[in-house]
Amino acid sequence: MAVLVEPIKEKRLRLGTVCTSPYPAHMHEAVEIIILRKGHMSMTVNGAPFTMEPNMIMVIFPGMIHSYESVSEDAEGLFVGLSPGLIDEFHQTLITFWPVFPLLNICECPEETESAIHHLEGYAKQDE
Repeated sequence: MAVLVEPIKEKRLRLGTVCTSPYPAHMHEAVEIIILRKGHMSMTVNGAPFTMEPNMIMVIFPGMIHSYESVSEDAEGLFVGLSPGLIDEFHQTLITFWPVFPLLNICECPEETESAIHHLEGYAKQDE
């Protein structure tokens, strides 16, 4: 299987909407966070299959090979990309340690998580 390596050329935070169609296996040095609000997504992360449902968060660490196999037509959510330059002091840790299960349920996160996500969604809408 060929894996696309996406270069990250600048320090930045990328905010946007979730991928709306399948995307091939790829990896990068950025931290990628997918927050699904509506619909479903089937993903593979480091060879393990995951199904995202509403109010789930996928955290993909640098160097993890991942792909989007299917995305429902009604899928809506937030994409957050953190380039290595934004997380300098943590970057070495993030490329050394990967989560065994990178999928989280918002309901099981600290209550501040929902507020932080709302702020990010507001910033993403400003950038559209």
